Amino acid sequence: IRDSLYVIQGGKFSANGTTNSIRVINNYGGAVSIANGPTTVADSIKNMLTGTIGITGQLTVRNLIQDGTGTFTQGGGSLTVQDTLSARAGTLNLSPTSSSSKNLVVRQGILNLLTGDMAVADSLRMLGTGRLNHNGGNVTVGQRLALVSGYISSTLPTAYVSATNTSASAAVRGGSAASSVESNLRLTSNSINGGASTAIGVGTTNASPIVVTTSGNHNLVTGDIAQVFGVTGNTNANGIWEVTRISNTVFSLKGSVGNGTSGNVGTVTRLVNRVFPIGKPGVYRPITLHFRQTAATSTGYTVGLTKASPPVLTMPTAVPAYPNGTDNILSAALVNYYTITTTASNLAAGGVSLTYGSAEGVTNHNRRYLTIMKDSGSFNTWLHLYGTSVDSVSALKTIRTQKPFYSFSNFTLGFMQNEPLPATLTSFGGQLQGSAAGLYWTTTSEADVAYYELLFSADGKQFSEIATIDAKGGRLGNSYTHTDFAAFAKGNSVAHYRLRVVDRSGKASISQTVLVRYQRATAATIAIYPSPFSTSLSIQTQGLFAGILDIQVLDLQGKLIRNTKFDLSQASNIQLSGFATLPAGSYVVRYQHPALSGQSLVIKQ
Repeated sequence: IRDSLYVIQGGKFSANGTTNSIRVINNYGGAVSIANGPTTVADSIKNMLTGTIGITGQLTVRNLIQDGTGTFTQGGGSLTVQDTLSARAGTLNLSPTSSSSKNLVVRQGILNLLTGDMAVADSLRMLGTGRLNHNGGNVTVGQRLALVSGYISSTLPTAYVSATNTSASAAVRGGSAASSVESNLRLTSNSINGGASTAIGVGTTNASPIVVTTSGNHNLVTGDIAQVFGVTGNTNANGIWEVTRISNTVFSLKGSVGNGTSGNVGTVTRLVNRVFPIGKPGVYRPITLHFRQTAATSTGYTVGLTKASPPVLTMPTAVPAYPNGTDNILSAALVNYYTITTTASNLAAGGVSLTYGSAEGVTNHNRRYLTIMKDSGSFNTWLHLYGTSVDSVSALKTIRTQKPFYSFSNFTLGFMQNEPLPATLTSFGGQLQGSAAGLYWTTTSEADVAYYELLFSADGKQFSEIATIDAKGGRLGNSYTHTDFAAFAKGNSVAHYRLRVVDRSGKASISQTVLVRYQRATAATIAIYPSPFSTSLSIQTQGLFAGILDIQVLDLQGKLIRNTKFDLSQASNIQLSGFATLPAGSYVVRYQHPALSGQSLVIKQ
């Protein structure tokens, strides 16, 4: 074959040796198989209609296009696409020893990276309703990742998509809630060291907002995110701020409040911004990193979103508030949290902007109510990074840290309450107890207290009494607890509580509002991988926390190969081994659980 090969519906073509004379392969509903090799297709391979293409050898092609409702499957070997690999429709299944492409475009189709890693030398573009599932490894993009629409996802908790920033502008362009990376996203910054530091040679004003005057050109523009540090006297100027340029040597700090007269000391440095358009199914939560490095070296920053409650750590209490007073953080967001890691320890200072929506149950966007917290690491505590509301109007709202951090770990929203307690109360709080809400409070003296009324609200607006508790009395103080088993009976994920303290004369005072958040069970799923497999299969369950899981392995004629039962109270990740002598071919894995049943098709190689 010297030029073009056309395989029409019902037709078959097999290449089992060295082939380098074909320019074009167009498969219109037929079956094409490529083994051994090397096989080189000078121009393009197009798989259209209901066509199937399978490769197990070495294939090099300039352009590979999957269209129609057919399937392209790489069961082994190596695939090199010299220009563009495009999943317009249908399904591409890659299980590479090695797989690479200059450009990768996923438009309406599905690309499954079943095993191994994939390298994309130039750009990866997600368009239409396309989906890239890299459940078998990592995807490395040499230059630009463009998320116009569609999703990138992985069931592996450590798998990531990596893209390189070649300039100060973000290499990743995120679309909207309909477009996100549902696995970990790593961006590599090349030679980024933030802006040049400028001395604050004149001072800062004790005003709102604070106005900063530098001794030289600060080189900032309106909207830049900058770090101010080293200011004495007017210490509220220190932190991470969005700036408004007034002149070459004067700018203001948006949202700041002065707290004294400053000396002519301090430094301002512009921070680099990197947007990570990440999410999970049904939850789009992009974040922005603001940072400067100690050295202009290439560094990878990886961000992942976990759709679950963050680790249980000690909450910050009685810490200085901004612009004055003290803060007490009552709880962390129970909906999700972020994990940020880096490939090099060269962070000079960092900040982060988090997004949140209705799922987080935020009712007050004020900095005295909502904050950002960071896992301290070895100290088993949350650190209060303070929060400046950037956007509290849009459906997807944004809050930015005001206090810089100097290492990466877990980050989440924190909820504070700074309204004063009634005179007799020393504490009032709540926590989740299974599917109920546990409330507790302590008092100093109850000589004049008659009783307590516990008030409940599902929306934080309309409160009603759910319990009356008589005061124990005395002058030494007491402790109380109450369990609300109907806290989430209306389908609400947040329960709001207030305590009404009534004295013997009938006079009453109301406590602050306490929130208890409920993380509803994750949808039950079962993932079976890898496919193709050689000696063993892994079965990963999510949302199935008890009961017996019955696993059956059958051939395509229905003959039972294996029947095994597992107790999910002992383990959620299961390994099925002993398939080394099983003949190559397709098999059905059938699973049965009281809460979920189904089957998956796997390939034994």
